[in-house]
Amino acid sequence: MTYTIENYKQFLYAVIEMMEKEKDYLSELDRKLGDGDHGVTMSIGWQAVKEKLDNELQNERDGGGEISKVVAKTFLNAVGSSVGPLYATGFLRGSKVLKGKTEFNHSELLDFWIAFGDGIKERGQAEVGDKTMIDTIQLYPALREKRRINHFLKYLIKH
Repeated sequence: MTYTIENYKQFLYAVIEMMEKEKDYLSELDRKLGDGDHGVTMSIGWQAVKEKLDNELQNERDGGGEISKVVAKTFLNAVGSSVGPLYATGFLRGSKVLKGKTEFNHSELLDFWIAFGDGIKERGQAEVGDKTMIDTIQLYPALREKRRINHFLKYLIKH
């Protein structure tokens, strides 16, 4: 399957909608371990992204990389807590994968999310099991394993 810029924007709008819907739940979870503002923080960041999608990025056709860079910078500027730099770094790393692409396939999308997770891990200096945000990205270890398996299978086919 091929994904387009419009598919990517639709995905971002779906995240925005979900974050807004679940912000109270996220804050409730955060109150058990932290200051209880995570839902509000995520809402602020994603609403700022929505503003960019509705305006500046509405007619963006140059590629998923440019959209990801704007999302990263917008989230960073809107959110002062630690999650701002983490998400910004994730989107910036992912933007390199989608740079200049108006369409991308499953493999490129997989590479985007691996780069996103790598950015969060590196920025936060965290590993799976450290009881940090990286633990909540359950898919991250599976994505890396899928990439390793795909490379191995391609190697086997060629040899």
